[in-house]
Amino acid sequence: MADSGVEPCAACYEPTALTSMLQAPCFDYLCTGCLDTIFKLAMTDETFYPPQCCRCPLPIKAALRHLPPATVREYKAKRLELTTVNKTYCHKSACSAFIAPHSIHNGEAFCQECRAKTCSKCKCAAHFGPCTFAEDAELLGIARVEKWQRCPGCRRLVERSEGCPDMECRCGTNFCYTCGRAACDCVIVDDEDGEAGR
Repeated sequence: MADSGVEPCAACYEPTALTSMLQAPCFDYLCTGCLDTIFKLAMTDETFYPPQCCRCPLPIKAALRHLPPATVREYKAKRLELTTVNKTYCHKSACSAFIAPHSIHNGEAFCQECRAKTCSKCKCAAHFGPCTFAEDAELLGIARVEKWQRCPGCRRLVERSEGCPDMECRCGTNFCYTCGRAACDCVIVDDEDGEAGR
């Protein structure tokens, strides 16, 4: 169909002019509407970041040329937040704005939106002296009993509801739920038939 200058979008199957589409690294074509949806999804759910098709990251510069100006502005503003490890957000619930790493000095995060100061370690209001943050003992007790794991990337507690132990955290880190490491040699036993895998 490419000879006619029209291809179906890989996401919505709508025949679209090639000039209005992005060809992804996987060779699929994406229309501007679906591309916009992919970028908006990547900005609201970190598991879809970076924007991708067939698990192949999209070429950002080329993709931005096909997006509405509002989406481009939003993506450029959100990109730093999406790529920051150990994110800090304003402790004031009415604000909750992301605080960029360049606004954090000596453990004190300064919110550019509401001017509040947040401790980058405990994520509560900034305080004097060293942070002696200790996680909620009750929550850690439940995590131990339920055998929850910590993501080795962002340190979030993660609960597996079903499926194999190969996990992908919201931050994008892949890890083994059995041992909690990013790379391991754990033997996986299928609960259904008792056969070992991996």
